[in-house]
Amino acid sequence: MGSTRRAAFIDCVSGASGDMFLGALLDCGLPLDDLRRELGKVDLPAGSYSIDSARVTRGVISATKAIVRVAGDRGSEVAISHGHVHQGREAGGSHVLIQGPQHGHGHEHAHGHEHEHPHDHEHSHGHEHPGAHGHENEHGHSHEHGRSLRSILDLLARSRLNPLARDRATSIFKRLGEAEARVHGTTVADVIFHEVGAVDAIVDVVGTAIGFTLLGVDRFFASEIPLGSGEVECQHGRLPVPAPAVVNLLHGAHVRFGAGTGERVTPTGAAILAALVTDFDAQPRLRIERAGFGAGDRDTPDRPNVLRVVVGTESELLEAASSRVAVLETNLDDASPQVIAHAMERLLESGALDAFAEPIQMKKGRLGVKLSVIVELHRIAETEAILFRETPTFGIRRHECDRTTLRRDWRTVETAYGPARVKIGRLGDVEVRAPEYDDCRQLAEKSGASIRDVMDAVADAARRAIDPARNVIRSASSKPARAPSAKPKDHRRGGRTRKR
Repeated sequence: MGSTRRAAFIDCVSGASGDMFLGALLDCGLPLDDLRRELGKVDLPAGSYSIDSARVTRGVISATKAIVRVAGDRGSEVAISHGHVHQGREAGGSHVLIQGPQHGHGHEHAHGHEHEHPHDHEHSHGHEHPGAHGHENEHGHSHEHGRSLRSILDLLARSRLNPLARDRATSIFKRLGEAEARVHGTTVADVIFHEVGAVDAIVDVVGTAIGFTLLGVDRFFASEIPLGSGEVECQHGRLPVPAPAVVNLLHGAHVRFGAGTGERVTPTGAAILAALVTDFDAQPRLRIERAGFGAGDRDTPDRPNVLRVVVGTESELLEAASSRVAVLETNLDDASPQVIAHAMERLLESGALDAFAEPIQMKKGRLGVKLSVIVELHRIAETEAILFRETPTFGIRRHECDRTTLRRDWRTVETAYGPARVKIGRLGDVEVRAPEYDDCRQLAEKSGASIRDVMDAVADAARRAIDPARNVIRSASSKPARAPSAKPKDHRRGGRTRKR
């Protein structure tokens, strides 16, 4: 029986931007009314935006164009036809203002590409999104000064979004804020989105997170990413293409510099890729279920200005996956075992791939512990914060490395003690199986059997459920193992008692 895990392949034909993701998801069959309904679960000011879609052609490809209109700073409605290479919005900076001592009153990344702010306030289909409850100043920000990243994260935390969609949107915004702060040599607290840009970015980011969640996608692959070339004109001067924030966000991704002129990837598009994708430049094996093209604003001469999303279920037998991860390490000689154990629990709860401790001998003969954590690249900052908060360390080492893993699947098998999951890893004709510890522990506690006996029974059931000749899982109708006898064995003479 095949795996039901659903994956998305993001084909960056001409780059990536937030509205192109929205268009591609709508083109995949995401209902616009469902998207509007879910976006309404974020308490944005009433009437602050509306969202529609249109059918357009880019090159020879028919695609869906996401159209978001955002209320302007002075109360007028601004038609944002979204940006990408040559298509306006963001222009290298995600509508960001940087505030802090080194920036005086701050600066705004201007809309360096062409787009219009028409005076006609009507939009194509007449659907104005109701927004929420009109909390215009709930976070202590104004339309004039914009929203801090913290206020956006608080807005998401209070939302009524699906938890997975909310977590994905939060991760995207965190990546975006961290990248912009690094570019300007400041802190995340100083990153401010001006009001139009904040609402625009929230619709793009949250809408993308909602779309992938509603389509049931739980794994993401992406093609090589074309970055473009040249310069982009901003209010405070020229920036190179790709924008510095884009380069910061795409560490670990496979990119191609050049590939046409102009800005091909916006910071919002790069943040979505960085937060969601685990396998870049990958060639997944999928059973395709749906596919869609999201359009940028304008036609480009060298290729269709689109982003493609392909959604399907992963094949059961797949090649090993290769990914880039970070290893964080710190040496501790003044932390109790309980503190280290608690820190490891927090690290694993936060999404670390693994955490482990090793005894070491430090300078002057001191005994200590080296605490190591393996994390995905986008979790580095979050993981370092946990290490500094939960341990007495003064410093953390980190390095990136490649990691190869077997494709993994889960199956539930029946035993005399009850059902338990088995983790299965595959590469070609190689197969590795491991009983799930938590399931075995619960069965052992419930039955009073030793955990070794339970794990042996689960392993035996897994072996019986797998046909070695075809290397596939048999149906769940396979009979469970016969219950072991409760009568203790007499181990004399091979375990058999002598008849008197």
